[in-house]
Order: sequence, then structure tokens, then C-alpha cells
Amino acid sequence: MTDMTDNPTVTLRDDDRTVSLTRELTPAGERLLLETDDSSIRLDALALESLTWQEDEFFADLTGVEYAPGENPVSTDETLQIGNEYTVVQLTVFDTDDGPRLEIDSPKLGYSCRLGVSELVALSRKDMSLFSDLLHTPMGPVDDHDDDPLFH
Repeated sequence: MTDMTDNPTVTLRDDDRTVSLTRELTPAGERLLLETDDSSIRLDALALESLTWQEDEFFADLTGVEYAPGENPVSTDETLQIGNEYTVVQLTVFDTDDGPRLEIDSPKLGYSCRLGVSELVALSRKDMSLFSDLLHTPMGPVDDHDDDPLFH
């Protein structure tokens, strides 16, 4: 596995777009800088984690094309980790039959998603209110926690 401490940047490319993902330390904690040629956003661990429990339709609506997590994924050695006092997410690049995918994994909650360049570009153009809306269902979809006393 590559030690991303010295070079905390991962790059994903498709035919005509590039997305750079950089782990940054800010006064408010760790952030993932998601940057394209014409847009960028900084996301903390909770914002990234909120993506992990979204349904395929969310990502299709985000991009306007059918969502494909990627067939036959093979992990690369490109990884990053973003954390704060509430959670930690692990980011791993996978090569798939459908192109590179970034897996966002929340080990604490047991949710993950794999996003392609299209989804990452679309996210870079959003503002933080999207992630605030996603966090209205903390710890994943409530249906998955019907027996959990925290939800009653």
C-alpha cells in the first residue's frame, strides 16, 4: 500500500476529465479537496460518510446518467483516510471494467460506495447544503436501524 502521508493526492481520469483528491489539514480538521478543472469542494469525514448510504438513484440523479459502481473491481495502492472526532472514512481507488472508481468506506457504519469520475465531478459542483441534507438520516437509512433503540 502506498504511504500517502508524503503525497496525499490521488487522481482519477476518464476520457476527457480529471479529478484530483487531496487530503488537507485545516484549522477545522482534515478535509478532502475534490478538485476538477473548473470546480472544487472541501469535504470532511461526515460529509463523505453521508455518501456511503445513498441509493444508486441518488447518484443517477446527481449526474443525469445511469449509475455504475464498476464491474470486476481491483484495488490499487492509492488510498487516503479522512477522519475527525466522529468518524473515519477510507478512500481507495479501484480499477474496474467501467473505469476508475473511488470507494468511500465507513468501517464504523459498514456502508460504502464506489464513485466514478462523473459522480466526483458532479459533487465538486455542489455546495455544502447537499451534505447537510444527506445528514438528516445519520447512521444510514433509518429502515436499516428499526431495531436500534437510538431511533426510537
